[in-house]
Formats: sequence, structure tokens, C-alpha cells
Amino acid sequence: MDFRTRLPRVIGIVVVLAAAGFVFHDALGLIFTSWEQPEYSYGYLVLPLAILLFVNRLNGQDLVIRGSWGGVALVGASLLLELGCELSNVRGVQPYSVLLFLYGGFVTLFGWRKCVVFAVPLAYLIFAVPLPRFIFAEISVQLQLISTDLGGAILQALGYSVYSEGNVIDLGGYRLQVAEACSGLRYLFPLLSFSVLVAFLLKSRRWIQIFIVLSSPPITVLMNSLRIAIAGIAVNEAGPAMAEGFIHAFEGWVIFIGCLLVLLLELWLLRLLGCRIEIESSALSLSRRPVFSVTVQSWQRTIAATALLALAVGTDIALALFPPDRPGPVRLQTKLEYFPTAIGTWRGTRQTIPAETIETLQLDDYVLTDYVGDDGATVSLHVAYYGHQDSTAAYHSPRICIPGGGWKIVSLTRRIITVNGAAFPVNLVLIQNGTARHLLYYWFDEQGERLTEDYAVKLHILGNALRLRPTNGALIRVLTPLDPAETVDTAAARLGRFLDDAVPILQGAMAEAAPSPAWGR
Repeated sequence: MDFRTRLPRVIGIVVVLAAAGFVFHDALGLIFTSWEQPEYSYGYLVLPLAILLFVNRLNGQDLVIRGSWGGVALVGASLLLELGCELSNVRGVQPYSVLLFLYGGFVTLFGWRKCVVFAVPLAYLIFAVPLPRFIFAEISVQLQLISTDLGGAILQALGYSVYSEGNVIDLGGYRLQVAEACSGLRYLFPLLSFSVLVAFLLKSRRWIQIFIVLSSPPITVLMNSLRIAIAGIAVNEAGPAMAEGFIHAFEGWVIFIGCLLVLLLELWLLRLLGCRIEIESSALSLSRRPVFSVTVQSWQRTIAATALLALAVGTDIALALFPPDRPGPVRLQTKLEYFPTAIGTWRGTRQTIPAETIETLQLDDYVLTDYVGDDGATVSLHVAYYGHQDSTAAYHSPRICIPGGGWKIVSLTRRIITVNGAAFPVNLVLIQNGTARHLLYYWFDEQGERLTEDYAVKLHILGNALRLRPTNGALIRVLTPLDPAETVDTAAARLGRFLDDAVPILQGAMAEAAPSPAWGR
């Protein structure tokens, strides 16, 4: 193929890539920004490794440009996802639009069968994309709790007196908190990507490859728990200052190298047991130029996908020139700090949330009041209000927060209770910490609609955002302690009596919301 024949195709490729870069610039920015975070700092290596794997797979391939309409559908879906994230300002899943576009482009050109041949390099690109924040938070909390319990168990096995409470290890004179940074995710993600790469390069049985990948999470948890246990030993032997210094010194690459050594030890033990363990290093080598052929049978599907991309470019330009008016944050006309402390026969004492906690939760307004009834029973009311909810500011689900505070969720069920004669959906949660038990109801108020499912709330927020409607909402929780001999039904009846008095006032407070001036794009 001479230069004159090749030039139009090169220009076409450059134009398509430039158009894709224009459409997906926000999503690409989120991906590159995530690589600056410790949990995803390995992302810079993923793309070169995926390209190496892809190029080596090219050797001996006969690529036929005919493709599949399914690929065109994937390209269309990726563009719709990107546009939806732009309009709604919900960014958590936006980076995945880039992946969907790449996969769709490949299928559009070469069809589904070639996806099997290039499955590993294509799938490996997933590690370059950050998890949505709500999934990241849930995994992080669970890893914190597991690491805390295991770290405390190691200390107890060594003869130290400790007590684990949520993500805190009580060492007597010092409380060692296992924060999000200590959850182990900054080791899990790179180790998982490395183990997938090793499994692919292994000339071994399939079960060994699967075992190598599945062993990454336990290795991460074990090493992180060991780090926490050593920090606990440092507290007991040399004081809190030594522990803080140790935690900062033994994080990041130090622990990751330890995880790698355990993974290599695992491979050595498998080989010692007679398993075939050989690394196909040529898969990452560019010692020779890959030999492959490209045959064009039809550009029809490629032209259709390119037309969709051109339409997306036009839509993006139109949105830039004529940005839609998004509703601004919805402020309550009466601030919740004036929420009554006297409700029926209940008399309350208002509590405050520390400023740093408010900043972390990004609350716009809140109520935290402990009420006492005429019979001496106690009910606590908490309302967390957000004037605007998106991927950066939204409620923190009690399912995640409760275990982090040291409480165990004994049961969580969704119920329809009766409040003032009307059906009222709530989550009923029984929690326990030692001998102490609490019963709580919680639900989400989304512009007057009561929801109990976390993901239903997220879909509700997304739907409102796409329709350029307000996304304000609140998490509402009522809680009461149980006496040692008290039944759940008795405590539930107490919460029901409180809600009969409180719900009309709550509905009035939420209904008084007034929108702020609209935002531009």
C-alpha cells in the first residue's frame, strides 16, 4: 500500500480519535485524575501493558473488517452514557463510557469472534478505570472491618489485651483507628491487576490461573491486618507516636511489595507440589514485529458508528453553546436547626455534629435531637439533608456507617408500618454492641417520595438529574435503645408513637424547600 492510498485512512483514524477525545474528554479526565490517587496509582502501567498484550496477540491474525451491528449498538450506548453523565452531572460511572466505546469500536470493526482472541488485553483495560464512589466506599468499609477484626485477633493471639469496635482497636490507653486509607484497597487493586497478568502469562492449568487471581484479596487482607497488628505492638511497646510513624512508613509500596512476595511464595509452593509453573515472557516482548493481515469486506458498520460519533460531537458543541439550565441546590426555607424540640408529649435536647464530620458528609442541613417521652423512653431523631445530590455529595447509607461505628447489624428488613393511619415504608434495623441493643427505622425522603432501597434512591436521583429537575433529598432515621428484657415489638411500638407526632412536622419541613437560582452547564 503506497503513501497516497494510506494517507486518507491515516487522516480518518486521526479525525475519529480527535472526535472521540472531544466527546469523552471529561471521562478521560476522571480516569487520569484517579491515577493520582494511591488506590489507582498503578493505572499508568495498565495501558502500556494492555497494548503489549494486544500487539503480541496480533501475530498470525487475519483481521477482517466487516464487524457487527452489535458493536454499533455498544458505541451508541457509550455515547448515550457519556451524554447522560454530562447532563445529570452524575460522574461515578462516566469513565466506563470510554471502555464501552473502545469495546464497541473493536466489535464494530472485527466482530464478536475476535473478542475471544483479544479477550485478555481488552479485559485488562478495566483496571485502568476507577470504581464508582459508592461501590468503592462499600468495599472499603467491609475491608476496614475485616482488617480491624483480624488485626485485633492477631494481637490477642500474641497476648495483648485489645478490644475491636467497628474500625477501631482499643489498646487501653490508645485507640487505633483503621481509616479508609488503611482499608487495603491501595494494595488490592494493583495486586489484583498484577495477579491477572501473571495468570495470563502462566503456562499452567486453568484452576491454577484462577487460584492465583482469587488469592489476591486474602493476601491483601492478611498483609494489611499484619500491618495493623504490628502498629498495635508498636503502641504497647513504644507509645502512640511510634505507631503513627510506623503506619506512615509502612504504607503504599512497602506493603504492596510484601503482597507481591507472598504471591511469589504461593507460586513457588505450587511448583514445589508438582504443579507446572512457567511464565510465557514472550507475551510481553516486542523482539519481533507481529505478522498479521487486514482484509476489508465492508465499511458499512464502521460508517454507522462514525456517524453516531459525529452526532455526539454536534450534540456536545450544541450543549457548550447553549448550556441547559440545571436547577441549583434546594435550600430549606426554615433551617433544620429550628426544628422543634417539643413534639407532642416528647421533649428533646438538640445535639451537634462536629464541623469536620459535616464537611466529610457534605451536609447542607441536619437535625440530631434526643427526645424523651412522658414515660421516660428515649427516641433519637436524625435528618441529613442535601440540597443537591450527585456523585460527590449524597447520603451515606446506614448499612455502611453502622458497622463502622462498632455496631453489628443483627437484622435488616423492609417493612410497611402504619403512621397516622397511612402506609409508611421503612427499613427496620436491629443493631447490637456487646449487650447494648438499639432498634432503628430509616428511609429516604426524595421530594416527598419515601424510598427504602439504596439503589432505588440513586436511580431516582439520576432520573431527576437527566430531566433537569432538583435532586434534593434527605436521609431520616429514628432510633431507640432497648432495655435488656425488652422485645423488638415493644421498641417498634415506641418508634411508631413518636412517628405519629413527628412525621407531619417532618413533611412540613421538607415541603418548605425552595430552589436556588439555576446552574449553567
